[in-house]
Amino acid sequence: MLNYKKNLIIYFLLCLFISIVFLHKNYINLHGLGFVEWLNNYQHSLVRRALVGEINYRFSTFFNINLLKVTFATQIFFVIFFYYFSIKFFLNFNQKSFLKILAIFSPIGFLFPVGEVEALGRQEIVFLAFVAFYFYSLLKIKNILLVQVFLIFSPIILFSHEGMIFFFPYLILANVFFLYKNNFKKYLLINVVISIYILILFIILNLSINTDISAVKGICKSLENYIKPFSHCIEINGINKISETKMYSVNQFFERFKFFKVFKYFIFILIGYLPLLFLIKEKKKIEIFNINLGPLASLILCIMCSLPLYLAIDWGRWTYINYTCSLFFIFFLYIFNFIEFKKEKIYNFLENLNTKFKILIFIIFCLGWNLKILFTDDIGSIPLYRSLRKSILYLLNYI
Repeated sequence: MLNYKKNLIIYFLLCLFISIVFLHKNYINLHGLGFVEWLNNYQHSLVRRALVGEINYRFSTFFNINLLKVTFATQIFFVIFFYYFSIKFFLNFNQKSFLKILAIFSPIGFLFPVGEVEALGRQEIVFLAFVAFYFYSLLKIKNILLVQVFLIFSPIILFSHEGMIFFFPYLILANVFFLYKNNFKKYLLINVVISIYILILFIILNLSINTDISAVKGICKSLENYIKPFSHCIEINGINKISETKMYSVNQFFERFKFFKVFKYFIFILIGYLPLLFLIKEKKKIEIFNINLGPLASLILCIMCSLPLYLAIDWGRWTYINYTCSLFFIFFLYIFNFIEFKKEKIYNFLENLNTKFKILIFIIFCLGWNLKILFTDDIGSIPLYRSLRKSILYLLNYI
């Protein structure tokens, strides 16, 4: 098809451009969960998803810099960090396979937050930025112990979003394959220790966080120079969200549950995953504590670990994180020779199509649709075009 590396860079730069524009819009208007939730801090008590907000608050106070500007700069940092290491990672693949291109550019992956801007800037970007950096490190860093240090300190991410614990199996299992490949099986016990450590931290965090309305009032008190009046701050979505209990999300799910909508959404998730699933062919298995573990079983295990999150209604976000992690995981295993990419009927059929048909399929599959955040919503259309157009119009009006 067309030049893979050139188009990959252009695609990611477009996603980055749109992300920065919409993050700026949220910053200027002090609007949306994608910006406001970053303002939560520990000035009253320990609350969920407030570590980055606390660091920003202390930084802005110490250097006398506007907190909103610091918050916006922090978001830009994590988004650039994420795309930079994503580009660095996927440039390791000199892809001439059309099926691989469809997998990388699937609309349930990198395109999702660009097409569904309500999901843009949410604090899972901290975790995804680490995922991109970590998988790139597995490819490039020769110091085994340094990689283990990265993993040991990674659970601090749970203080920016505790739900990311359900995606940590991608990191832990990738590390297992990494150690196995480098003949450092004696360090496999580290993964057990890290897993226990993450679970304990998660339990302590959930038992310690304050969900009382007093925490919301305390945060609003600390933000009185930025969000006025006080009554508005208490009601703003993103601040008051810290007082929601886990059962609130579960109740929301069952209140909106309809079998047809769930089934339809699941089908579109499966369609988004198909190119990646069609590629996978196991080459090697590893033995961990007398258990044979293959790449496909590992991927399924990782996805299953995330299923508790689907009791909340933000299925688009969870699927986006799942698929992005799946991409890094599978392509990492390919480089490490644990899997090979299948070259069977559907592969050969797609490869033998002429360029015009390939471009048409790419436009329809990769750019023609996107998942919405909520499982109750319909599927979106032409996400990159819509968001790019809105970005340009916003800039023209802003200038």
